[in-house]
Amino acid sequence: MEIINAELMIVLEAYIKEWISLENLKEWFATKVWDLLDSPSPLDRMAVGELQIAIAEFDRGDRNEEYLRNISKGLFFILKAVQQALIPSSETAMA
Repeated sequence: MEIINAELMIVLEAYIKEWISLENLKEWFATKVWDLLDSPSPLDRMAVGELQIAIAEFDRGDRNEEYLRNISKGLFFILKAVQQALIPSSETAMA
């Protein structure tokens, strides 16, 4: 079982680094949200729930894109820290 969805990590990083637009993020998210919410990983479900709320607040006009990008950064760093803590350093060196 994957502890953290790799595609979620890739998309969050791409959005944070402005490699993809907000519209690209929203399109990807719309196609993946239900699969991610069904993930056996509580970390995936937590991140998706937070991202879902942030996107809804943005769409309502309650938040700006800077806020959405900051939420994405926070989620990415949490997921990355957990991922690094769970992967032994010998496996990281081989990757």
